[in-house]
Amino acid sequence: MNERREDDGVSGLREDRRAAEVVRNEAEHFRRLAEEAREQLLAQRIRLFEASVDDDLDRDGRAERHVLGSPHFPHRPAAERSYEAISPREYLPGSHSATEFVGWYNAHPDFRHLTFDLQSETAAVVGNGNVAMDLARILASPQDVLAQTDIAAHALEELAERRIRDIHVLGRRGPAQAAFTNKELKELGELPGVDVIVDPQEVALDHLSAEWAARNPNRTRDRNLEILRGFAAREPAGAPVRIHLHFLVSPVELIGTERVEGLTIVHNELYESDDGSIRPRATDRRTTLPLGLVFRAIGYQGVPLPGIPFDAMRGVIPNDRGRITDPATGAPVEGEYVVGWIKRGPQGIIGTNKPDSQETVDMLLEDLHAGNLHKVEVPPRTVLERLLGERRRDFVSYEDWQLIDMLERERGEAQGAPRIKFSRVEEMLHALQERKRQAAEEAEAEAARAD
Repeated sequence: MNERREDDGVSGLREDRRAAEVVRNEAEHFRRLAEEAREQLLAQRIRLFEASVDDDLDRDGRAERHVLGSPHFPHRPAAERSYEAISPREYLPGSHSATEFVGWYNAHPDFRHLTFDLQSETAAVVGNGNVAMDLARILASPQDVLAQTDIAAHALEELAERRIRDIHVLGRRGPAQAAFTNKELKELGELPGVDVIVDPQEVALDHLSAEWAARNPNRTRDRNLEILRGFAAREPAGAPVRIHLHFLVSPVELIGTERVEGLTIVHNELYESDDGSIRPRATDRRTTLPLGLVFRAIGYQGVPLPGIPFDAMRGVIPNDRGRITDPATGAPVEGEYVVGWIKRGPQGIIGTNKPDSQETVDMLLEDLHAGNLHKVEVPPRTVLERLLGERRRDFVSYEDWQLIDMLERERGEAQGAPRIKFSRVEEMLHALQERKRQAAEEAEAEAARAD
């Protein structure tokens, strides 16, 4: 997620002061906890599997990593694979997953090498959740607004040359079933130089959705509908960029041979399934959108970890309130826990993750106090460091991470941004070593003066 300045003067890309202060306070709180609790963490041999793992460590190696906490490795998320569901041509140039684009503009080293042709005047974002909203926001935001965030420097440079004028956001269900939250939706309407276009007929609830909404009160959904009706009532201001929000449409075919030239969508209708849920189904009506760029933001699917139970149907690690369970018996696996999307599936935001993680920690503490964690004593840190040395892996300590954090902030301060991120591991490690070398030389010089 992009870090946003509270004083940038643009409400659409601004955290309000109270929220920004909360984020800063929590970040400082986490730093203090990390510094105070490092040795206590070393005293526990409890494996806590989260949403990132290292490919080159075996199961026990992963366990040590999550226990020790201090070393950091190149890693990939365990819930990383995006769903692919458009057509056999979805790998044409111009068709990309949200994972790729988000990683690219957020300076993730695994995606630094990617390129995106942003010269098409029309783009589509397939999906109706917060990721889709964020992609539309990045594609539509004026350059001076993006420059005040911590977006990757290479992405900012490429986005400066974009020619995109129309962005179509495509949701397969109706507005009442959309997954985005109020803040992300509202921000689109506050972007300078952007018109948000919504067909009033598309936000008028059909009788099934109206009845379903009446039976299932939800403040977020109701506020979303209010915001969408407000967009629909606006007269376009003739802004240079337009975001079109569509509902009840699904992509069925990418058009093109050498690259994406268009996208065919089918119009859906809603029906009530046997279990009482409201679901979309295709009609005979189809429309083709001429465009050159498509982003697929239609969810993520968990991937298994060697030696860890996995529910392939749901794409999660089976668990009971965070305790990993054995699929054969349903019994908890002693000392192993899970949090995040790989625990519950790819849904929710930071506000969802906090109670989710709290639930897992509560289970862990309950087991600890009940004496259900019978683990051998953890070997000293030197054992892990020797293992890393044998495998010839560079790793970053907590103190090193603090230096990297400081370096990124220093780089950003010179350009009026919160930070400028390192997007290549080798660049980050080189800068780290240079700063440590300078610090050592300064310490030697200071010692010499003292003598």
